[in-house]
Amino acid sequence: MMSLRTVASVAIATLTHSFFALALSIVLARLLGPAGRGIYAMLTLTATLAAAVGTLGFESGNVFALSRSDRDGRGVLAASLTLACVCGTALFAAVNLLASQLGSSLLPQVPLRLLAIATLAIPFLILASLLNGALSGLGRVSLAAWLSAGGVLLSLMLAVGAALVSSDILTALAIVFLLSNGFLAALQLGVAIRIVGSPMVDPRPALRSGIRYSLTNHAANLVNLLHLRGDVFLVNLFLTPFEVGLYALALAVCEWVWLVPRAAAAVLFPSVAGSDSSSAVASTTRTSRFVFWTAGVVAVAMAILAGWLIPFLFGEAFAATAHPVRLLLVGIWIGSIAGSLSAFLSGRGRPEFPLATSVVSFLVNLTLNLLLIPRFGIAGAAVTSSLTYSMNTAVNLIFFRRMTGKSPIELFRLRKDDVDAARRAGRRLFRPSSSETVLVRKDAGS
Repeated sequence: MMSLRTVASVAIATLTHSFFALALSIVLARLLGPAGRGIYAMLTLTATLAAAVGTLGFESGNVFALSRSDRDGRGVLAASLTLACVCGTALFAAVNLLASQLGSSLLPQVPLRLLAIATLAIPFLILASLLNGALSGLGRVSLAAWLSAGGVLLSLMLAVGAALVSSDILTALAIVFLLSNGFLAALQLGVAIRIVGSPMVDPRPALRSGIRYSLTNHAANLVNLLHLRGDVFLVNLFLTPFEVGLYALALAVCEWVWLVPRAAAAVLFPSVAGSDSSSAVASTTRTSRFVFWTAGVVAVAMAILAGWLIPFLFGEAFAATAHPVRLLLVGIWIGSIAGSLSAFLSGRGRPEFPLATSVVSFLVNLTLNLLLIPRFGIAGAAVTSSLTYSMNTAVNLIFFRRMTGKSPIELFRLRKDDVDAARRAGRRLFRPSSSETVLVRKDAGS
């Protein structure tokens, strides 16, 4: 059964990642202001969404395959490199061709030159995602999380350096985005090669064996990503870069509530995929309870502090971000266990269930955004997202009950043994393991 200590360890790595991301957000906000921050958000989001298309779902497929057997680790690496090169190059060309033809209507006020620089990162983003899945499937979830945190730290350092030496800050930051993602992908590849060996093998067997599961899961992940981030494009379509900057920052601030939920889902997925049914259900119910109440505490604290904290950290120009943050927090809290439920459903070999959830939520999100953003601005986008985050949890709960027969109450009602387990995990987290203790004693004796 999945250990809460493992979840806590990944959560600490994710928390470190988020501290670096917060520092980077502060730097970007102070350097660019709301309008510049909006343009930068569109550059990076375009590259990120294109890369999400190009993974073809093999990031989850890698987790699923290697959690069950790590014998084909070299083939998985070879397949990942092939997909990153082929799909990344094709998507870079497609995005820039489309932008040159329709950029004024799809991406107004986004310079095509900067878009070309940012989208050069697409192959690296694809490779980093696929290798992150491979490392998780090999049982190195914490290592994958720490490598990701290192990538954000590099971005932060390069951004500060760019601010000191460059007069064209937007161009410099687009280059920083490209370089930091390239470095992270190279670092992950080096680590993966040390674990499983050289990827110089035929990638076709790994591609063929994983294609069916990966494509089904890919559709779910892609629709879910459009649900989570597509509203930024709609805000950009109807409103100004200033308001895009405010809303993009609101989403970035709310990432803090997702810390534990995402760490738990990252650990839960390979655990569920590699365990029997009863253990998978027990792990999921306990993890969901832990996630829901932890996210609730963070959400309430953030709602109370947002009005003071956002202007203090990011500047008075971003003070209006506090309102959409509070609107988003309600849905984020309710939606916090959707990731754990999705990890369970996909890990038990039923990725079509998360796909159905994502499609329903995305369609409702798109419809409400088209109605509310022109009338209520970024507040309308925040309300829409909050409602559909909650819908994600509701639909996943229906599928979870259908598969397990468990009452949804079991995923929310906190138990005394949950609190005790969390306390024990916290005490053990920084305590040396038994093997480490033996080594210490031997060193002391010598």
